Amino acid sequence: MVRRLRLGELLDEAFQLLKATFSRLIVFQALVYAPSLALAALAVHAAGRWLTGLLEGELEPQLPSLVIGTVGFFFGFLALQVLLGAITQVALTKGAAQSYLDEGAATVSGLLTHARRLFLRSFGLGLFLTLLLVLAFALPTATVVAAAALVIGGGSENLIGAVLLVLAGGVFGLGGVAFATFVYLRYALAGAVLAIEDTTVALALARSVVLMKGRYGSALALLSILTAIGLMVGGILSIAVPTPAFEGKDLGEIRALLPQLIRSQMISQVFGQVAGALSGLYTSVCWTLFYFSARCEAEGFDLAHQAAKLGEE
Repeated sequence: MVRRLRLGELLDEAFQLLKATFSRLIVFQALVYAPSLALAALAVHAAGRWLTGLLEGELEPQLPSLVIGTVGFFFGFLALQVLLGAITQVALTKGAAQSYLDEGAATVSGLLTHARRLFLRSFGLGLFLTLLLVLAFALPTATVVAAAALVIGGGSENLIGAVLLVLAGGVFGLGGVAFATFVYLRYALAGAVLAIEDTTVALALARSVVLMKGRYGSALALLSILTAIGLMVGGILSIAVPTPAFEGKDLGEIRALLPQLIRSQMISQVFGQVAGALSGLYTSVCWTLFYFSARCEAEGFDLAHQAAKLGEE
């Protein structure tokens, strides 16, 4: 039944909803994580070849290609997350909402059609929020880099200034984390508003601000729990990855262990993407339910929904 949910109820309801919709919603997670896994596997393979060349004394000829490959991997991974993530997030939210409101089982084709129609708006929203979060870290990052440059190149006479800059970087860093967290929570429901209410980006952002008013504490608790769950799932899966030890090995032994290292890193990437897909899916369902809970508390959505259901009957 649609109602205002306490945090414990929300987590339990989300788990039950995830079990009911898993086979349909996991398809959209594969849209993002399957290409990301392929890209990560290529990166691990390229890094292994570079490391082999390093041990063979062939670092310099491979260094330019390493830089180009690293930059290409970063922007390729970011493009996948933003572009395909725009479709995925709309589909996951809409599918969870339909099941929660008992509007019938959502089909993969129907959700994909809905997500494609909202693609430009959801892409614009995701890009805006990504840039906003990046800017929140720009100042502390620049401060820390300046402090490091001063320590490395300034000499001992600048030690006091360097220490002050490092301290300022730490303060700015904490402030950046706090501001980025506030920004994330302030607009945490914008994606749900866009996917469910089929509105504009500007109105989705404004609606998120309204629905989050007075709910930052519970939202922060939910964010902390979901982050812990993601780390826990990833940690449990990573335990099963065999990693060779290099302590006390000579150069020949290290070279012989490289194939095993590359293989273990590829397995780790597979487990990491699986963990991300599962925890990300549960996270999407949780924020969808948080959106409905906020509407029930702020707008009496539960009463309006029940009245509409009675009217239909």
